[in-house]
Amino acid sequence: MNIFKSSRLLSRSLIGAIGLSASAMALLGYVEKAYSGEFCPPGSHWIETCLSGTNFIRGESQLGIDINLDGIADLDGVFSSDNAINVINVRSDPLDDSINFPGLRPVDGHNGVIDLEMISMNSTGEVGTFTEGWTLLVGRNNGLTPTLGAAAECETAATDCGESFEDSSKAYSFFNMFLEISGTPFGTLHNKDPFEIASITDSAPPSLDITFKPLNSTTALFDENDIHVANLTSILTTGVSASSKHRQCQVNISQFAIIAELEPQELVCQTVPEPSATIPLILVGLTGVWGLRKK
Repeated sequence: MNIFKSSRLLSRSLIGAIGLSASAMALLGYVEKAYSGEFCPPGSHWIETCLSGTNFIRGESQLGIDINLDGIADLDGVFSSDNAINVINVRSDPLDDSINFPGLRPVDGHNGVIDLEMISMNSTGEVGTFTEGWTLLVGRNNGLTPTLGAAAECETAATDCGESFEDSSKAYSFFNMFLEISGTPFGTLHNKDPFEIASITDSAPPSLDITFKPLNSTTALFDENDIHVANLTSILTTGVSASSKHRQCQVNISQFAIIAELEPQELVCQTVPEPSATIPLILVGLTGVWGLRKK
């Protein structure tokens, strides 16, 4: 065989191998990133492969506030943050049982739970006829009692998963919230007993159609003098989850516009590479390998 022709074929085969490897990495890179700490994707037993990480969320909370202490909301407020991340959640590696809330599942070597904490929420809102000046704070980063939570696999969780009972692709996820509401006519309000919100989730962070709903009927709100002046009757929390890493935007399976952490502009996040980006690499790889086989 002509040595120069052989060298060309060898080069083409090496390029082909590199092309196939690169295309495979491009196609599989999403899976690697998904488990790396920003996003844990849906799937059977997804809790077991959901590593510790941080989620940055642009969230919205709807609060019901009872001011005459009859247990019925007199004021409804919507708290959010325009075009900015206002919620930060952290999670642990998979555990055999929750450290925050022991007893969520049997201790049997099956790592079916992750511990959660909402370390920060900073939102402003409009409540009833009060159109501005109200602020909602949550989390230890704001100097408040930690808002702890957990997500336990429904297949093994000792919690009420409802219709999702024994479904390993679902998790019972909840937070025990401690909050502070400032700017009210009653001064700054806070709760002493946690207000629990929960949902059935299939990923971390939850997908867009997930709303965390209240489990408590009412929770007392106290002013700066620890006088019971109002009740919190409900919290509904939804959010758009985002993460900014190396100026790249990664989100869950839904595709939508977000404001990324530390990024001023709106981005549209892609969860997997565009097919057009991997096809040329695949063709180069196949061409190189085919040329080698012919000789």
